[in-house]
Amino acid sequence: MADELKRLVAARGNRKATITRMYNYIYAPGEKEPAVLKQKRDSLIKVFAEYTELNIDISLLDTTEENVEEVEEKYFDIMAYFSKYIDGDGGPSSSSQESSFHLPRIQIKSFNGQVGDYQSFISLFISVIGKDKKLNDCEKLYYLKTYLEGEALDLIKHLPLTATSYVNALNLLKQRYDNKKQVINHHINLLLDMPGMTKTTAVGLRNLVSLTKQHIGALQSLGAPTEHWSLIVIAILQRKIDQYTLRAFHIEKQSNDDLPKLDDFLLFLEQRASALEAIGGGTGDSSNRRSSLVLLMFVHFWIQEAKFHLC
Repeated sequence: MADELKRLVAARGNRKATITRMYNYIYAPGEKEPAVLKQKRDSLIKVFAEYTELNIDISLLDTTEENVEEVEEKYFDIMAYFSKYIDGDGGPSSSSQESSFHLPRIQIKSFNGQVGDYQSFISLFISVIGKDKKLNDCEKLYYLKTYLEGEALDLIKHLPLTATSYVNALNLLKQRYDNKKQVINHHINLLLDMPGMTKTTAVGLRNLVSLTKQHIGALQSLGAPTEHWSLIVIAILQRKIDQYTLRAFHIEKQSNDDLPKLDDFLLFLEQRASALEAIGGGTGDSSNRRSSLVLLMFVHFWIQEAKFHLC
């Protein structure tokens, strides 16, 4: 067993030295031929795969940890260099490059295990990294780990950097976070926990409407029967708005015996915000007297418009 371990360690050292030499080569001064770089890239991919497999074999015989992170960083630095100087010549056509040249780089926000953020994270990651044909599965796994934090990273951080581990990592994340019931509960709790308003402000009203629409939209996409939740959501929102807006809503409601709908209530809040902005009350610094004036103007406008639609 000792001889086998020595052989494996020596073989790993050989691969590690090859990666280091290639790292030094790309940062050495002087021009590099694209054809030579392509050959070195193919060789590097093979050497790194062998290095990873040797690490796995050695770990079964010896628990001493290798500084894998250092080698991985060098490997991906080299691959980034290759992508820049090889694919820049022999990659996409000049017309397609030209059309996308000025597009801003897509930023993938790190995922820390919040179930409500999983779908947007994994969709963007698969689109930007997962479907990139220039990357092999080892590289995709490396990038996946760099975009994870906290509980999500703990879930896959001990997976070896191999091609099969990338698929396993995606499956582990899916099993843990692709849970419709948890995501629905997450958005319902966010609705309940939205901060309340103490002042009549256009910004506060618009933020409340925007957050409500976002969470209701997310719940609808998850199949929740939100079309039957109007009264419940309105009751939640009534606890969030200021007393002047709440009073205006009750005055308006007295002119109509129909049960209120969520869309109508949100429209009420948006028009209330517009009225505040129209007289300069959108900053939240207006006095109660000014707020009361806005209230009377707005209620009058709302009731008159409601009567117009009934005629």
